[in-house]
Amino acid sequence: MDISQDQKSKRNIPLKNWIDAAARHQIINQAIFEEFVLSIWEKRKNWTARVRKRLKPYGISLAESTLKGYLAGLKSGSRSAVGTSAFGNKLFKEFGCRSGKDGMYKQVEILEHMYIPEPVYVGLPANQIVHIIRKYGTNTYACEIDQEMFRFMFTLKRHLASDIPATLLYSEILDFLETTSKKFSIYDLDFMQHMKPDLVSRIASCIARTTKDLSVVSIASCIGRSSTEEDYKSIMPDKIIREIQKHNCCVKYIYSGGYNDSVTPMRYELLVVQKYRRATWKRR
Repeated sequence: MDISQDQKSKRNIPLKNWIDAAARHQIINQAIFEEFVLSIWEKRKNWTARVRKRLKPYGISLAESTLKGYLAGLKSGSRSAVGTSAFGNKLFKEFGCRSGKDGMYKQVEILEHMYIPEPVYVGLPANQIVHIIRKYGTNTYACEIDQEMFRFMFTLKRHLASDIPATLLYSEILDFLETTSKKFSIYDLDFMQHMKPDLVSRIASCIARTTKDLSVVSIASCIGRSSTEEDYKSIMPDKIIREIQKHNCCVKYIYSGGYNDSVTPMRYELLVVQKYRRATWKRR
């Protein structure tokens, strides 16, 4: 049977080699997030057409009515709101795989279910803000220092999760942790920078002063160029454990891992931190 040229062109659309059901879902979500937000910023109504154009290189073809249904699901919470990665906080670019990052967060969820009955989240969710708000509700404290990303997060929160009064902060996360009186049990510290001794000391101090009696901490950072695998291992995880122990806390559990979803290799530490309780004495 002959195949028409049109059929050949559709068959040969360049699929990305990491597309599976989960990645497809995330690609669609991120295209909707970005084009829906842009349509609000630019006061236009053609977001569905632009989403369809963004999805075409990935071999995804959806009707506008389907996209509107997905948006309604994102608003109601019936559709999972995880999107593809926005590496280096760069929106409106080619989408990035996050299979390695998803694996890390699956491990965080396991620790959370084991140790944390009532999670209070603080972190750097960036374009995952709707997913995080749906997961942690009013116990969400999300920080962001990049102006465009914060505006993007704020717009998504306002239009897709307005029913949940979560807290968004235009702030560097460690600055916030050094000044807040809030206490947290989930720390999502996804740093797109190299780990240095001074930074580790500061992170440990911030965790110690703001942790509840028990907390799960995820610390992700990048290696490469000026920071090698050996450089990283000379610091982590030993230094973070020592620094936390200086602040009336102990590390009950530690797991070291890594992934490479983009050109930047990432390394991470998952910790369960317990705050020591001071003994109380009653006079007889």
